[in-house]
Amino acid sequence: MFVTLSKIKFNSLSDADLCWACIEPSILAYKQSKGIDFTESHYRNLSKGQQALFMYTVYFKHALSSKEEFYWWTVHLLMFRNAWTELKKALKFFNDQAMIPHLEQFISHIQSWDIDGENPSLSLLKKDLVLQSMVVSSFNAAQKLSQQTTSSISNYIRHHVNEFIQLKNEID
Repeated sequence: MFVTLSKIKFNSLSDADLCWACIEPSILAYKQSKGIDFTESHYRNLSKGQQALFMYTVYFKHALSSKEEFYWWTVHLLMFRNAWTELKKALKFFNDQAMIPHLEQFISHIQSWDIDGENPSLSLLKKDLVLQSMVVSSFNAAQKLSQQTTSSISNYIRHHVNEFIQLKNEID
């Protein structure tokens, strides 16, 4: 699913806005489908770059909204192994050298707590100060790293426009 933008609009978008513009139609399609048959009807029809951007956006839009969401979404990555595999493939696709090791280290720490992936208790996060400190530290680092990742993704999009965007000549 391609987004259509004028060349002027394309050139004026910030890194984050460009990434969002390229994936918003797929996010809306996912929400409209309520996730039912989304993989068959939409996701598999996306280019590899669009799939990578989708996985990145879904995780990071949610996970970076708060330390609690970061903890919850990351624990759920463990529950759905395919999701973690897909997110790693997405980060590798965009040649992200920092975020994968960071998340792997965070996941390793989470696994040492023996947290139930099906029911990641936020009360545990609130009660356990050591866990809370580790989550806050990792969350803050992920926020900083995500800026670099977003910049890398935007750079990839700007150099591979035809994978994401149909450019039009007229002004919006």
